[in-house]
This record gives sequence, structure tokens and C-alpha cells, in this order.
Amino acid sequence: MSVLFSIVCALLVCGALIDEQDRKVLARSHPRTLERMERGDPLTLSDVIHLSQLGVADETIMDYLKHIGSIYQLTEMQVRRLQEAGVSERIIQFMAK
Repeated sequence: MSVLFSIVCALLVCGALIDEQDRKVLARSHPRTLERMERGDPLTLSDVIHLSQLGVADETIMDYLKHIGSIYQLTEMQVRRLQEAGVSERIIQFMAK
């Protein structure tokens, strides 16, 4: 029952955070990112880049990371990768906490 509860919660969180338009675009362009979010899995750096490049709001991305409890220990190379991909400093700082 706890696994089912976790799945339902993840779907609700993802649904509350990503609006229908973003969900459709994400499903077409980066379905694995959407699948991870629907399962409530941690996001990879590539996932964060995809969401940012799709124009998903910083607050939405940070709220998801906070809810899931994602912890990142970013290296200098990973920070540069995020910066070069156009991820906002707010998100990078949030991830580096």
C-alpha cells in the first residue's frame, strides 16, 4: 500500500507542478523526464536542463526537487554544464545547497 501511495503522491505532485501544455511538450520532446517526474524519481542534470529549456518556471522545478528531496553534489564541471545550457543561477544555487 505504501508503494501505491507513493505513486499516487508523485502523480499528484507532478500534475500540480506541470501544467497540461508543458506536460504535452515534455511528453513529445523528453518523455523519460516526464516518466521520472510521474514516478516521483529524482531528476538527472539533463532532466533539469530539459525542463529549463522548455520554459518550465524556476519555482516549478525547485518545488519538484524540494518535494522529492533530491540532493545534488555538483562539481564545477556540472555547474558549468548547467550554466552553458541556460539553467538559471537560482536553480543552480538551489541544487548546490
